[in-house]
Amino acid sequence: MPEAIKKPTFYYPAFIFSVIVLLGIALGIFLVPDQSFRSKLLDVISPLVGLLVCVPLFMAAKRSTARSKRLVVAWLMIALAVLFYALGDTSWAVLELWLKEPPFP
Repeated sequence: MPEAIKKPTFYYPAFIFSVIVLLGIALGIFLVPDQSFRSKLLDVISPLVGLLVCVPLFMAAKRSTARSKRLVVAWLMIALAVLFYALGDTSWAVLELWLKEPPFP
């Protein structure tokens, strides 16, 4: 009889943390009446979430080395795509919030 696969101990705290982050984003979108403050809040939250998502993606790439080199490359491509998207969100927030420049036209 095969042994039960044990989940790493960080799954449950990561799940609870992600639920808290999603609830915070939802509350920021729906309960903040001021459009300007809501825009600033989402400009800050979006890159933070993107950067936090990169960590488990890079961990998945590292853990998949035992299976296949192609899996490592696939996970790394996904992780790099999310990382560059988060860096783009960060540059957008810097332009909009600190430099007071419109990021688009």
